[in-house]
Amino acid sequence: DVFQYICQSLDTITQTAILVLIGQRRTGKTSILQQLPAHLDAARYLPVFIDGNGLGIDPGMDNFFLSLMEDITLGLERAGFDLARVDPQVLGDSPQRYFDHRFLREVRALIGDRTLLLTIDEFEELGARVQSGALPESVFSYVRHLIQHGEQLAFIFAGTHRIEEMIGDYWSVLFNSSIYRRIGFLEDAAVRRLVTEPVQGEGVQYDDLAVQEIVRLTAGHPYFTQLLCHVLVNRCNDDERNYVTIQSVREALDELLQLGRTHLTYVWNTSGEVTRLCMAALAELRARMDQVTAAAIANRLGEYGVDLSQGQVHRAMATLVARDLVVEEQGMPTSYSLTAQLYAHWLRRYRRLSRVVEESEQRVDGLAI
Repeated sequence: DVFQYICQSLDTITQTAILVLIGQRRTGKTSILQQLPAHLDAARYLPVFIDGNGLGIDPGMDNFFLSLMEDITLGLERAGFDLARVDPQVLGDSPQRYFDHRFLREVRALIGDRTLLLTIDEFEELGARVQSGALPESVFSYVRHLIQHGEQLAFIFAGTHRIEEMIGDYWSVLFNSSIYRRIGFLEDAAVRRLVTEPVQGEGVQYDDLAVQEIVRLTAGHPYFTQLLCHVLVNRCNDDERNYVTIQSVREALDELLQLGRTHLTYVWNTSGEVTRLCMAALAELRARMDQVTAAAIANRLGEYGVDLSQGQVHRAMATLVARDLVVEEQGMPTSYSLTAQLYAHWLRRYRRLSRVVEESEQRVDGLAI
């Protein structure tokens, strides 16, 4: 469905707009960009993948343009086009002018009538480079100039932050004429396909309860779904069996949490103090309550001497909902649960509420969510 949406949007983004793919880490944004060549009309579009982490590592606009040209040259090589590497000495006093009037002209001559589709991953790193002083704010105005006036050019950006959370007015210069597509968790039917189709030729079979348990544990998170299947298939190979049951899935949970600890720790480390406390309290309460409200979380934290208002809890929950870590359950009052049960297992095992409170050395009042 994402590739279909991109294909339908191409006519729009070739007319001075850009498509922005927004989603949390490990939801498949990079894979989508890298697989675009297999889904687009090769006679009309030539996608080139650019890692935003590599732009601006070496400070200065000279190095920005050099990195951009090197990425485009490598992308063209992968697509079967031979373009000479740019010698840094030829950039002269105006690398922008060289890029605009010589490099892009050579690219257009090489690709014919095709549109060069630049797919830039981790686009928010441009903002980080500006904040660190490695790049000037004018880089955004220049990219906007390319979007509006570049011949046979189109752009797709992918990143983890919502645009309204970006820091600095320069983002509005770039994204005020964009269309957005959220990349989130897989629907249940897509999870079933991801679980069963890759192993059909190998004779491995999942019973229905096993698939349901995978959905319950991962909530369709692409990375954790694949990781869990990796564990299960390896165990089948080790045990010389060709079936997966619900018990097999439950027995694989410990290994899943170990293999996924880097991402889980990243999620934890990028959360604020109040949000961590609320996550830990939610995981603890959901083990014994069907409905957990903001009041219940505030009361539980109060028992540990943490004074949080229901308003603070609601704000923390809103942050977690935006990050796909928590889901709101409609009702009066609103209650909350963790999107994937593996989050609850990890929190109760490695981030118990009592431990989180003990490690919190600062006062909660006024801390950022």
